[in-house]
Amino acid sequence: MAETVETQATCWTLELEADAQQVRQEKGLSETSPKARYELGALMGRGGMGEVRRVRDHVLQRDLVRKTLRWELLEDARAMSRFTNEARITAHLQHPGVVPVYDIGVMEDGRPYYTMQEVRGPLLGEAFDKWPLQRAVEAIRRVADVLALAHSNAIIHRDLKPENVMVGQFGAVILLDWGIARAEAPIGVEAFPGARVGTAPYMSPEMAQGKLDQVGPWSDVWQLGCMLLELLQGEAPRRGSAALHQAAREPLTLPERGDARLLEICAQMLQWDPQERIQDGAAAAQALADWLEGADRRERGLAVVEDAWIHGRRAQDWSKRAHSLRVEAEAILLPLKPFSPAKDKAPGWVLEDQARDCEVQLALELDHQEQTLQAALRVEPELPEAHRALAVLYRDRHGQAEREGDLVEAGRWEQRLRMHDRGENAQYLAGEGRLSVDFEGRIELARFVRRGRRLVAVTLAQLQGPVREHVLPKGSYVLRCAGRPIPVLVGRQSHWEQRVRVPEGLGPEDCWVPEGPFGFGGDAHAADALPATQAWLSGFVIRRHPVTLAEYGVFLNTLESPEAHRPAPFENRGGMRAFEGPPGSLTVSPHCETFPWSPMLPVTNIRWTDAVAYAAWFAEISGQDWRLPHSLEWEKAARGVDGRPLPWGDFLEPTWACTIDSVQSRPKVIPIDSYPLDLSLYGVRGLVGNVRDFCLDVYRKDGPELDGGRLKEALLPGAADAAHWANVRGGAAASGGSMVRPATRLGLNPENRVPKVGFRLARSL
Repeated sequence: MAETVETQATCWTLELEADAQQVRQEKGLSETSPKARYELGALMGRGGMGEVRRVRDHVLQRDLVRKTLRWELLEDARAMSRFTNEARITAHLQHPGVVPVYDIGVMEDGRPYYTMQEVRGPLLGEAFDKWPLQRAVEAIRRVADVLALAHSNAIIHRDLKPENVMVGQFGAVILLDWGIARAEAPIGVEAFPGARVGTAPYMSPEMAQGKLDQVGPWSDVWQLGCMLLELLQGEAPRRGSAALHQAAREPLTLPERGDARLLEICAQMLQWDPQERIQDGAAAAQALADWLEGADRRERGLAVVEDAWIHGRRAQDWSKRAHSLRVEAEAILLPLKPFSPAKDKAPGWVLEDQARDCEVQLALELDHQEQTLQAALRVEPELPEAHRALAVLYRDRHGQAEREGDLVEAGRWEQRLRMHDRGENAQYLAGEGRLSVDFEGRIELARFVRRGRRLVAVTLAQLQGPVREHVLPKGSYVLRCAGRPIPVLVGRQSHWEQRVRVPEGLGPEDCWVPEGPFGFGGDAHAADALPATQAWLSGFVIRRHPVTLAEYGVFLNTLESPEAHRPAPFENRGGMRAFEGPPGSLTVSPHCETFPWSPMLPVTNIRWTDAVAYAAWFAEISGQDWRLPHSLEWEKAARGVDGRPLPWGDFLEPTWACTIDSVQSRPKVIPIDSYPLDLSLYGVRGLVGNVRDFCLDVYRKDGPELDGGRLKEALLPGAADAAHWANVRGGAAASGGSMVRPATRLGLNPENRVPKVGFRLARSL
C-alpha cells in the first residue's frame, strides 16, 4: 500500500509495511510506561520541588533530562500545582531560547515528571567577564525576544538574572527556570498567590514592595535592565542582606561613563515608576536591536576611521621628510650669495625639489584622510570618532588661515569645524581670550575695526588697572595708559599679559614701543619677507620721523672734517649737493633747478657708516643711548603686534603715503610731514613711503638670530661691510607694490650712497 504526501517544495511516496503493529512493537513505539521507556542516568541536581536526572529515551533513542517532583511533596497539592505549572508554561513557549519539553507524564509511583532537552554551557554572568560588549548585549536581546513571546501569551517570568540564562552551544541563549513564572489559564495559573517571589537584587520596586497587582511585563523589563546594568558596571545591581530593603526603596544609579545610548536604554528599563518604563519584552528587544544595528554600523565606521588614520600617519611622515629636506637644502643654500655659481646651488635645488614632492604627497594624504573620514560618516552618520577627527583637521586648517590673515579660508574652515564639532571645540569656537595689564591707573580699551579700508581704534570701555584676565573676544586692541598707545592682540583661548611702565622724559619726536611679543614676516605680498614668526622685544623708543637735512647739518657743522660724512652729490639734481658752505657753516642748499631743497627733507645719499656716526654723536650730546633701530624693532614700530601688513591695515592706498603711484608727476622725496596718513599705531610716520631707513643689524637671508623668540645679538651696530650688507627697511618715493610693504627686506652695501635711503634713531629702555 502506498500513500502520497505533498508539500510546497517536494513530493514523495511513503511505503507503509503490511504489518504496522508488528513494526511498532519491534521499534518500541507502543505505549510504554515511563519506567520502561526511560533508563535512569546520573543525578544532575536537586531543587526545592524536584530532582533532575539524565535519562536515556529508548523510544526516541536519545539522551534527555527528566525533572521529577520530589517524593516528600507527592501529597502537597500546592507543590504539585507549581510543578505542573512550570512544565506547561515551558512546554507552551516554543522558542529557541526556551528548553523544549518533549514529554509530560506521571511515574508509576504517582509523581509527575517532564522531560526536556539537555543543554550545556556557561551561565551568562560568566560570559559577561569574557565577551565583548556587543556580543553580551546581543545575548540580553535574545532574552528579551523570549520575554516578547512570553508576554504575548500573558506569561511573566519574574526571576530574570544572569544565573538563569545559559549560553549553549552554537551561540544559543536559553532562558531557564520558569518555576515561579505567572501565567493565565489555560496555559497556567498563579502558583504563588499572595507571595512575594523573585531574587532580591533583581526585583523591581513593585515586586519588592509586595504590590502584586502592579506586577506585569514591565517587571520583567526591570530585571532585564538589571542584567544590562550588571554588564555595564561589572557587578550585580544590589548585594548583601539589605538587597530586598534597597530594592523596595532605592532607585538604581547608572554608571557615569559608557555608551551613551546603551545607558539611556538601561535607564528606560530601570525607571522607578512602572508606567515610565519600557513596557514589555518586545519593546525592550527592539530598543536593544536598534542599538546593536547602530553598534554594527559603528564597528564598520570605526574600521574606515582606522583607514583614515593610516593616511594621517603617512601625512605626518611626509611632513617630517619634507621638513628634513628643507633644512638640508637651507644648510647648502643659505651661505651662498645670489651671485654664487649655479653648480654650487644645484645640490640644494635637488633637495628643495624633493621636499616639494614630499609636500605634494602630504597634501594628497591629508585629502585622502578627509575623504575617508567622510566615508566613515556615510556608514554611520553620528560616529563620534569620525566627527572628532574631522574637527581636528578643520581646526588646524582654520588656525593656519587665521594666522595667515586669510579671512575667506578661515570662514570656510570655521563653518566645517562647526559642522563636526561635538562640544570639544566650544571654547575655541567662542573665540575668546584673556587680557591682563600690569598698570596702576585708568586704562582706555579700544578695539581696531575696519572703516574706510583703514583700521580705526573704537573705544569700548574705561578700565581701572591693574587688570587681571579680562575676557574679550579675539581681536586686535589698543590700550591707552597715561595717554600712550599700547597695542595688544587677544587670540583664541590665549592670554595676553602686558606690563606697562611708561618712560619719563619722552619728547614730542619720541614714540614709545612697549615690551612684549609681536609677529613679523608672513606677508606673502612683500619682497623677500621672512616666514611668519613670533618674537619678543624689550621696550624701546623710536623717533617719529627720519633725520632731516636740518638735523644732519648740525651734526656736520660739529665735525672738523665734515666731508667724511657729507651726503654725496645727487645725480637727479644735476650733481648738486644738499649742503653748501665752508666747514662749520654748512647750510641746506637754497635752491635746485630740479627739486627745491627744504631743511625738512630727510637726509639721504649717505652711507650706513654715516648714519651710525650720527647716532653716536646724537647719543653723546643728548646723554641717551641713541642708535639705529634693529630691523625687528623697525618692523614692530611699523606693524604693531597683530601682524597687519601695513601700518594702517591691509589695504595699500597710494595716496596715503609718498610712493611711485601717489602723484601723477615724477616721484620725489618730500618733507617728512607731508603724508600724515602714513602713520603707525605708535605714532611713527613715513614707514611706507618717501625714504627707506638704514637699520642697525646686517642683512641675513634667514633673518635675525633668535633664542626662544628673543634676539641673540646685542643691539650694537652690526659688522657691516662689503660681504655683510646692512639691513634697509621701508618704502620710498620711487617704489611701489611689494617694495613699500614693511615686511619687505633689502640689503645694501654699507659704503653705498642711495638717494632714497635715509635713517631714523631708536634707543633701548
